Amino acid sequence: MNRELCDSPITKLLLLCAIALALVTACATDLTESGSKVRLLNSADEASKCQEVKVITTYDYSGSDEAGNATKKALNEAALAGANAFYVVSTSQDALSGASVVGNALICK
Repeated sequence: MNRELCDSPITKLLLLCAIALALVTACATDLTESGSKVRLLNSADEASKCQEVKVITTYDYSGSDEAGNATKKALNEAALAGANAFYVVSTSQDALSGASVVGNALICK
């Protein structure tokens, strides 16, 4: 009986779906604890009142929430550079090259 269950087309399909799901979610970028403390600034005016620490460029090609993952990578990198804020200068996204985020890691008072 167990052998029949293992050879079942439904069982094989479920196993294939589980593997595909694991691969897709494994590519997701997590926001680190320090990255979650970096404030995303909304205007160039806000950013101009801060000290620039580093220009950051990140990319994501995961196929799943590429723009969100590239932003999380940028915030994580900004935190590692000692910044407490990040201003996005430009973004791009397309099916072939994934997503990118370019911005300034900043220290704001």
